[in-house]
Amino acid sequence: MKRPVLIRTAIALFVLGMIGLGGLFAASLSPSEKALSERARGRIPDLKPGQFAYVKSPQGDSEDWMFVRRLNGELNVWHIPTKNGRHVMGDMHWWSADAPCNNFGPRFEAGVINCADEEFSDERRKHYSWTLDGKSLDVRQGYRDMIPVIGFEETGAYVVGKKGG
Repeated sequence: MKRPVLIRTAIALFVLGMIGLGGLFAASLSPSEKALSERARGRIPDLKPGQFAYVKSPQGDSEDWMFVRRLNGELNVWHIPTKNGRHVMGDMHWWSADAPCNNFGPRFEAGVINCADEEFSDERRKHYSWTLDGKSLDVRQGYRDMIPVIGFEETGAYVVGKKGG
């Protein structure tokens, strides 16, 4: 064979090999079926628009998941810390439990999530209030948005993580 044909053949085989290796590498980035089946999942409560419920988090004893079915039917799920059996609103960054509340949840008529305990002052309520989207209403003081549970609905369960990987 002539030298130019051998060189072209070698380059073609090299390119095909690189494409094959790239495909294998890309496939290895997806989680395995075992990893997908072992993801944390929680039961989705049967909620009509304008209702919410707490479910014990499968990710640990120090939090619940708050499921909120908004008036438009959209489902939001939030990490809500617990301490001594009570829901607590996080500190400015939600890193630690700061303000215990027996009646923490959405007020759909007002479009907010906050504490409705009588002993919780209006001044404190201003700092500890979020929109139904979980956005802090107290940006002046630097309080952070609520922390969503990233996941998706799958046959009556809420599965943690991005769908399909």
